[in-house]
Amino acid sequence: MADATTEEGTRRARRSSRPVLPAVVLVAGLLTTAFATFAFLRAIRARDAERFSNAVEATEDRVRGRIEAYSELLRAARAFVTADPGVRESDFRAFVDGLDLRARYPGVPAIGLIIALPKEGGARVLAELRARSDAPIEPLPAGGGDDRTVVAWAEPNAPQSRTARGFDMTTVPERREALFRARDTAEPALSGPLVLVSSARAAPEAGFLLCVPIYAPGANPTDAPSRRAALLGWVYAPLRANDLLRGLFGSEHSPRITLSVFDGDALDEAHALHRTDTPSDDPRYLARFTQTTRLDFGGREWTLRFRTRPAFEETPSEQTVIMAGVLGVALTLALFAATRAQRDAREAAEASERRMRLLAETSAALGDSLEATEAAAALAKTAVPEFAALCTVDLAADDGTLIRAHVAHDGSLSRELEERLVAGPPGDERHPLHRAFALGRTQYEPRFADHLSVIAGDEARKSAHVALGARSALFIALVARGRTLGVVSFIGRRPYDDDDRALAAELVRRAAFAIDNARLYRETRDAVRSRNVFLSIASHELKTPLTSLKLHAQRLVRRARTPDLPPLPVADVAERAQAMDLQATRLNQLVDELLDVSRIAAGRMRFNREPVDLAHLTRDVLDRFGSPLVTSSGVESLVGDWDRLRLDQVVTNLVSNALKYGEGKPVAVRVEPAGERARLTVEDHGIGIAREHQARVFDRFERFVSERHHGGFGLGLWITRQIVEGLGGTITVHSELGHGSTFVVELPTSAPAPREASPGGA
Repeated sequence: MADATTEEGTRRARRSSRPVLPAVVLVAGLLTTAFATFAFLRAIRARDAERFSNAVEATEDRVRGRIEAYSELLRAARAFVTADPGVRESDFRAFVDGLDLRARYPGVPAIGLIIALPKEGGARVLAELRARSDAPIEPLPAGGGDDRTVVAWAEPNAPQSRTARGFDMTTVPERREALFRARDTAEPALSGPLVLVSSARAAPEAGFLLCVPIYAPGANPTDAPSRRAALLGWVYAPLRANDLLRGLFGSEHSPRITLSVFDGDALDEAHALHRTDTPSDDPRYLARFTQTTRLDFGGREWTLRFRTRPAFEETPSEQTVIMAGVLGVALTLALFAATRAQRDAREAAEASERRMRLLAETSAALGDSLEATEAAAALAKTAVPEFAALCTVDLAADDGTLIRAHVAHDGSLSRELEERLVAGPPGDERHPLHRAFALGRTQYEPRFADHLSVIAGDEARKSAHVALGARSALFIALVARGRTLGVVSFIGRRPYDDDDRALAAELVRRAAFAIDNARLYRETRDAVRSRNVFLSIASHELKTPLTSLKLHAQRLVRRARTPDLPPLPVADVAERAQAMDLQATRLNQLVDELLDVSRIAAGRMRFNREPVDLAHLTRDVLDRFGSPLVTSSGVESLVGDWDRLRLDQVVTNLVSNALKYGEGKPVAVRVEPAGERARLTVEDHGIGIAREHQARVFDRFERFVSERHHGGFGLGLWITRQIVEGLGGTITVHSELGHGSTFVVELPTSAPAPREASPGGA
């Protein structure tokens, strides 16, 4: 026994560890794949972040370097102008043409010379400038203030350059501010955003002005006043922002990052100088890297905003890592599926083995049971704890109520709770146990624990189920040969699946047949016992009149064969003949009862219906008895469609039974109508019938008194009930021990159709 217990414990430990193995494989594989993928992605993304940072720095350096290069270009132009005070416009044109601005300096459409016209001597300066120019110069607009300027030359001599000739730059606030800032600082100066119009281009473009101050030859001014006094003018260049900044990314036709340049710190279209994002960029794309920097040059602050484009993230290495991660997850899932499939197959095989073993053990235990309670106990004991934590079996009593036959549990309940469960099934009719019994079908409660407050019946039962850890329950009706014999309850700590419910149904089915067979065995045993009792009673009852009859006959024969004896007087012969006739009549009645039993059992009792007056028939029966103890009352006539001889037999049996058990006390017989029925009442004041025997008083061979004092087969009331029910009526008894009995027969006066007694009785 100890070895079996140890083996079962080992099996349970193995079963409990197996469900964890696939989960361990899955978690370990996913964690390893996730860690490796995350590590590689983190390294790649760190590299990408570094690439982005390097690209930002490189682009920022290019922007600064290009502006500085253009500033040096203007310094060179200033040096050319100041080297020869009498430089002419043609010389300046030759100098600019030699620079090849279009090819070498993108974004610089021209380089121009601005002359400052002082308040004192401005006319002289303008006259000298006209003398060195190839075309007339007229200041535009006419008139002016104290700080007037005039655009002298702008090369190449394109249409827009000729348009600027003579223009006063101080009339535009952005240009004025840049010019004066360059004058006072002696450094290149950038203006604010300007709208540059080109005849070669359809739409205006954003741009700005870059200028370098020109001071008198030999002057070395160190402060703003001295610089203003020494100022001659400026060399300037209008710069188109898009052309200037477009080539910053070298040979990349589709840069992987975008650059947006804004004047100042406002990031809106009004301050935008340049943008490299294109309409083909997906507006829904969220850049992985963004950075905003500030660039100070020429007295202006620019804001540079960098963002990655989708092409930046399309790196083969990252895709490879992601694909490797996906492959790792797929392999992990495949390994998990294989492990789980192997576990499920093994568990299915073991579960099948356990089910077969449980069925075999249950069948063996049920096969040794000859009593219904033994079969119930065998089922409950084999089901616990393998299949359920608690198993109860309730069997149906003769009156249709459920009686608890057995309770088995796994040891989780205290003795007090166990005794409460053993006491009987729950009284609450809402309990699924009662529903299963009433419907003859299985009731499954997958969330039994949630419904305990409603269906547990009482607090003690609820405590018992809580102590068990009940989660689900099966209530299965015991059904055999179309009869519901009871209910089996399985209370488990886990939900029951389809296989569990099929196993439980098979267990209960086998138990139902075993219990039904046990009941059939008991009924057969009781029938044999009843038969033996009947044979004993029958032999005694038949022998008594036969013995008396034989004694009288032997005495008459002996006197007739003995001539020496005087002949018997006539009166003596008549008395003995009358006694012999009485015993023969008694014997005939006993034989008739036996024949009625045979007819009823074989279903051959026939009813010959005809109009019969029950009141008149009852008076005839009472006259035959001629007993002063019997009185009749009721109506004078009550006619119905009945069998005269069988109805006579009913009245005779009831009156005879009342006289037999009436202890010499009066017997009252009453005939009266009851609606559309006729009622016959026979009341005695004799020994009565105990309450526990009244339900069986109409059964075959039932005798509740000793046959030594009251003879008979115990068939009279049974035959009476069969006749009454065959005529479509009912018979009931009301009795109290020691106070007599009252039998009431009710018959329909017009039966719908003749009815035969069922074989074997009701």
